[in-house]
Amino acid sequence: MVSQHLRGFAMTMVETGYRYAELYWAGADRNWGYAEYQLDKIRQTVELGIQRRPKRAASARLFLDTAVPALQRALDGKDPAVWDRQFTFFTAACNVCHAMEQVPFIAVHPPEQRLSTVKFNP
Repeated sequence: MVSQHLRGFAMTMVETGYRYAELYWAGADRNWGYAEYQLDKIRQTVELGIQRRPKRAASARLFLDTAVPALQRALDGKDPAVWDRQFTFFTAACNVCHAMEQVPFIAVHPPEQRLSTVKFNP
């Protein structure tokens, strides 16, 4: 079964964590195109995770239906102050989802070090 090979939501969260860090740095750089790309990939990744592990749908849907659109609106506006506030909300929504799934010890915080080789220099 595919869900056994991809371990339900486990691999979804590995990819989402990577893309969350990339999204953070894209926003910090005001690299709106890269931020758009990463937010879309997070959306797709979580949607696929729900297909593999439907029992995670309630918490994942709450995240997809609230945090993702709010961050998308901030991204569309390209206002750095709004983006920064919404990214804080986005991070909190990650942690709410984890609490709903009984894993509150998985506490998400913005990265402190850039590991990405992608950096925007306008």
